[in-house]
Amino acid sequence: STHCRVRPTFAVASTPGLGMVQIVEHHDDDGDAATRPVESCSPPQSVAAEEHKARGNACFARGEWEDAARHYTLALEAAPASAPEERKLDEDTIVERVRRRDRAVYLSNRAACRVKLGSHKQAEEDCTAAIAEDDTFVKAYLRRSAARERLDDLEGALADAERAAELEPGSHTEASASAERLRPLVEAKREEMRAEMMAKLKSLGNSILGNFGLSTDNFKAEKDDATGSYNIQFVQNPSTK
Repeated sequence: STHCRVRPTFAVASTPGLGMVQIVEHHDDDGDAATRPVESCSPPQSVAAEEHKARGNACFARGEWEDAARHYTLALEAAPASAPEERKLDEDTIVERVRRRDRAVYLSNRAACRVKLGSHKQAEEDCTAAIAEDDTFVKAYLRRSAARERLDDLEGALADAERAAELEPGSHTEASASAERLRPLVEAKREEMRAEMMAKLKSLGNSILGNFGLSTDNFKAEKDDATGSYNIQFVQNPSTK
C-alpha cells in the first residue's frame, strides 16, 4: 500500500464554531479513495482526527499494525460519537453524516489492523460499530466478513460479503468475488453439519430401537422428487438387501 497525504484546508463558515474543510485526498488504509463529498462542513476536532488517521495510514503502509491501531483509536477519541438524543436531531445534517462516515472509516481501519494482528473478535466488533455509524460503508462489511471467516463464522462472513456486493454492484468487485468464494465453503459447511446431525440422530435412534431388536437400518428413506418429502419404508432384513 502507498500512503497518501490528507491535506485539509479551511475557510470561514457562517455557522459559529464550525470550519469549512476541503478534503483534497481522502484515503483509508489501503489507499482507495473513500466516497464522500469534496467539501463538507466539519467540527474543528475533525482536523486532529484526520491527522491521526493520516499517521495511522502511514504506519499501516509500513506494516506497523499496533501503532496504526493506536492512531485510529486517537482519531476516534478526537471525533467522539454524539449522544443518542443529539444524533437523532442531527442525523440528517451534512455535519452529522460526514462525522459518522469519518468514525466508520476510523473503526474500519482499526479493524483492518486487528485482523493483521490476529485479534479477529475485536476486528468484528469494530466493524459492527462502523456499520452502526454508517450502514452503507462497504469496507466495514468486507472487513467484518474477513474477521468472521477467521472466526469460522462462514454464514456471517457470506452474509456480509453479499451485503457489500449489494452496496457495490458489479461482477468484478472485491465484494462479489468474496461472495463467490465463500458460497461453496458455506455449502460444504452446511453439508458437514447435516451429516453430523444425521449421525447423531442415527445413534439416538439405534439406542432406542435396540430395545426392540431393531436399528435405523430397518428403515429406508426414499425422497419423492415431485414433492421433496420422504417416504419411510420398513426393511425386515436390511443386511440381505
